Amino acid sequence: CSFQNCTFNHFNARKAKFSSCYFEDCKITNSDMTRAEFYDTHFKNCEFLGVDLAASDFDRCKLESTRFFKSNLNLILVEDVKVWKSKEWVEIKDFSSFEKHLDE
Repeated sequence: CSFQNCTFNHFNARKAKFSSCYFEDCKITNSDMTRAEFYDTHFKNCEFLGVDLAASDFDRCKLESTRFFKSNLNLILVEDVKVWKSKEWVEIKDFSSFEKHLDE
């Protein structure tokens, strides 16, 4: 799946599964994405604002210029995630290092 220049407001994606998806220039606001699963998904220039991502899984994902504002990231699982920082991909091994690289 591929989404470009999309706005998702009050989006209910609870327990949704996204595999090999690409999100570019998307805004996700005031949405329920608890327990969502993201596998091999790339986010570029995206914003999560007021999104509940509690207990979601991010596996083999890439986050490029993607920001999380006032979003619930409690209990998320992070495996083999890469974040674009200072013109290079930084590999994230766990949630504590993931949190350090977020632009909140």
